[in-house]
Amino acid sequence: MLARVLTGTVRQAIPTGGQLTLQSNPARPEFSDALVSVRVGADGRFQLPLPDRHRVSKLLVSFTDALSPDCRVNLNESRPQARHFAVETLLFYPTGSATPVYLLQKRPGAGERLKPGDYAVVYYYADLASSATGTVTCPAYTMTLATHFAAGWNAVVYTVDAVSSTGEVTGFSLRTPRQLPPARF
Repeated sequence: MLARVLTGTVRQAIPTGGQLTLQSNPARPEFSDALVSVRVGADGRFQLPLPDRHRVSKLLVSFTDALSPDCRVNLNESRPQARHFAVETLLFYPTGSATPVYLLQKRPGAGERLKPGDYAVVYYYADLASSATGTVTCPAYTMTLATHFAAGWNAVVYTVDAVSSTGEVTGFSLRTPRQLPPARF
C-alpha cells in the first residue's frame, strides 16, 4: 500500500506556479469532480494528499464491470467482488489559465507518444486486498494483468506492449512491482 501523499515535481511549472488537481475523470474535467487540489509553486514541487475511501467510494468498479461487453476476459481474480478506482493522469492548471496540462508519471525520457517498452506509474485505490492475473482482449487493445492490491492506494506500473501504426496503444500490461521504477511527471 502507498503512503497517502504523492510527492513530485511538475516539470512544466511556470514562474507563477499553478494548481494540481486529481479529477474523477481527467479526460472530461468539465464533467468530473475535483477530488483533491494543491497549489504548485514556481519550483514545481508538490505534495498531493490522495483522497480517502469516502471520496472515491462512488467511483469504485470491478475490473470486469469497467470493460466493454465485446471484450474476452480470461482473468483469475482472488476476490471478484473487489472494486477499484484508477488515477492515471493529474491536471496542472498554470496560474491564470483554464486549460490544463495533462501529467502522466512516466519513464524518464519517454516522449508524448508512448512506444513499446515505455511505462508509467498509475495509482489504484482498492476497497479490498485482492489479486488479478490474466488477459483481457478487446477490439481496440489487449491488457495483461499481474496485480496484487492491498486495501487502499496502490502503485501499479502500466507498460506499453504494442502500438498501432498511428501511435495508439493496442497492448499494455498492469503489474504491481516490489519496487517502483524511475518515473517523473
